Amino acid sequence: MEQIRPFPPTDFIDQADEEEAIRIVPAPDLKNWVVANYLTIGGPLYNPDHDHIAELLHDNEEFLAFAWASSAYKSKQAMVLGQCEKVMFNVGGWRKAEWLTALGSFRVIHIQQDPASTIWKCQLRKV
Repeated sequence: MEQIRPFPPTDFIDQADEEEAIRIVPAPDLKNWVVANYLTIGGPLYNPDHDHIAELLHDNEEFLAFAWASSAYKSKQAMVLGQCEKVMFNVGGWRKAEWLTALGSFRVIHIQQDPASTIWKCQLRKV
């Protein structure tokens, strides 16, 4: 069964140019996709290095949450289009964001499609 990666709501993105502040909205569909693809044994992008995240999720499902941001920011010349992190106001590239949800303890630092396939790669980093 092939899963299609979720995308931000179009009405949310359509409003991005009209606002100064970066808005953040919950992305539970992205969480389900990451769990199914990266954290589940047998998932197409499963990596045993991330088993500790799956174990923490098993103990507390609210441990990890995802959000869509209304715009990206640059970090070391790389555009960051998505991340998940423990809420820490006034740090990092999202410090100007208007936070609308509490986030978990791991940060998605990079999501990118493999140019040779339909596979998406996601890097996680413990906060």
